[in-house]
Amino acid sequence: MRTEKEVRQKLQDKEYLPETIERVIEFSKKYRYINDEEYAKKYVQEKLRLKPEGAFALKMALLQKGIKEEICERVLAEAEMNEAEDALRWLEKKTRGIWPANDKKKKQLFDFLRRKGYGYEIINEAFRRMEEGEA
Repeated sequence: MRTEKEVRQKLQDKEYLPETIERVIEFSKKYRYINDEEYAKKYVQEKLRLKPEGAFALKMALLQKGIKEEICERVLAEAEMNEAEDALRWLEKKTRGIWPANDKKKKQLFDFLRRKGYGYEIINEAFRRMEEGEA
C-alpha cells in the first residue's frame, strides 16, 4: 500500500506530466488502490503489533507519509492502544527486570521512552510501576 503523497512523488520523480499524475491519482482513488485512511489504520496496527510506539510518534510518522491530520487523529483514536502497558514493557526489556538505582540510567530510560513518542504522564506511570515492582 502507498499513500497518495508517495504515489504522487513517485510519478513526479519519473517526470510524468501533472495532468497524467492527476488522472492516475483519480483512477487509483476510484478503484481504492489509494486510500489514505486504510493505509493509516494498517500502519498503526502493524506498528503496535511489531514495535509499539506512543501516539505522538505514530502521528508524526503518518504526517510525514502525507496522511492528513484529521485522518491521523481519527485512526489513533480508534486504535486499541495501551501506551502505559507498552511503555512498561519497553522498560522491562531495557532494564531486564532490574530497576536501576542511579539517576543517570533513569534519565536515559526516560529519554528513550520520549523518543518512542510516549508522553510524560505515561512515562511517569511506567516508572512508578517499575519502582513499585508491579512489572
